[in-house]
Amino acid sequence: MIKKCLLFFFYFILLSGQKRILIVDNGCAFVPYICKCLKEELVEYNVVLPCSTDKDVSEILSHNFSGIILSGGPARLSRQVNFKAIIFNCALILQAKIPVLGICLGHQILAMLFGAKIQAYPHMTKKDEKIQFLDCDEPLFENLKNSEYMRESHHDCIFSVPQNFKLIATSYLCPIEAIKHNEFPFYGVQFHPEVSGKAGKQLIRNFVDM
Repeated sequence: MIKKCLLFFFYFILLSGQKRILIVDNGCAFVPYICKCLKEELVEYNVVLPCSTDKDVSEILSHNFSGIILSGGPARLSRQVNFKAIIFNCALILQAKIPVLGICLGHQILAMLFGAKIQAYPHMTKKDEKIQFLDCDEPLFENLKNSEYMRESHHDCIFSVPQNFKLIATSYLCPIEAIKHNEFPFYGVQFHPEVSGKAGKQLIRNFVDM
């Protein structure tokens, strides 16, 4: 009986400090892999579609998430700029003031929000690329090597580092692979860590631990 009570007590302590991540699904086929990474870390998560009204944004933020992941997706920001989903994703980022990780399209949304321009590649990029991490002391890259192979799958990329951000990773394929806001815990990565093996899972773990 005492043993059961102790187990229940420690389980309660564990749940009380549980991280909870919001995944904004922008239509990416890799979203289930993000969910799988979080499940493996015993992290609670909720998946929502891009917000369409201010009421939706307020409702989501009322749940006190510890972090937000903006997924990739098929939208081409180099061609489509003025659709509502992106505007309200941006509103979500601005109001949250909690750690945000933009992946692929999510990375581009984050950059566009702060004034960056998006450029198109002449063809779809889909390959494993060697990513060079420029700041090995960066918490997002903790327990990673100076360079790691990560999965690329995109048509567009960021043309310039947005205002108030710094470049934290690069590659031969894409000069702006990862960015970080100078003040808020906002991160963007052009690659897909959720389908990049152990290194990618470690990156997501680092983000969750922030």
